[in-house]
Amino acid sequence: MARCLLTVPFKEIAFLSHPIMLSLQKKADILRKARMEPPSPAPDADERSLGVWAREIEQRFVAYSAARAAQSLRQAEEVRQNSMLQRMAWSPGTL
Repeated sequence: MARCLLTVPFKEIAFLSHPIMLSLQKKADILRKARMEPPSPAPDADERSLGVWAREIEQRFVAYSAARAAQSLRQAEEVRQNSMLQRMAWSPGTL
């Protein structure tokens, strides 16, 4: 059951404000499921190569997240416009 934020103790509110960080492996899994194959690190990669690999995963995940957010916004705007047009079509007109 959801609680009103006014009844939630302050410590819990502070916890809710912290974003949950995803691991690189989880981000790579999400990219894979979205058919955006992430790069694989070399088995004998040094620290610098792993850093480049991690940066590539982060950049691809940010691009994927931004594209999903933009798509969601476009869909919400389309629903809003369709709703407005339906209301206008069914409202009595004045002559």
